[in-house]
Amino acid sequence: MTTLEELGLLKMDFLGLRTLTVIQTAVRLAEKSSGHPISLDEMDYNDKDVLASIGTGRTDGVFQLESAGMKSFMKELRPRAWRT
Repeated sequence: MTTLEELGLLKMDFLGLRTLTVIQTAVRLAEKSSGHPISLDEMDYNDKDVLASIGTGRTDGVFQLESAGMKSFMKELRPRAWRT
C-alpha cells in the first residue's frame, strides 16, 4: 500500500486545526469567567476522576470519544491513571 507522502501529496488535518481553535477559545473564556489563568501544559492528564468518568461511556461532546463505538470501547477499556 502506498502512502500519500510516497505519492508526493500533502495531507492536511483541517479538523485538527479547527479543534485547536475551539480549545484556545474555550481556555480564554474559562480564564475570563474564572479570573484564573489556565495552562494546558500544567494540566493533570492522569486525573483519576476524569478517567473514571470517561470509563462510564458518557462522553457526549468529548472530541473523538462521542461515537457509539468509542463509548462502548471506553466502557470496556476503563482508562485509569498511569503510575509515575
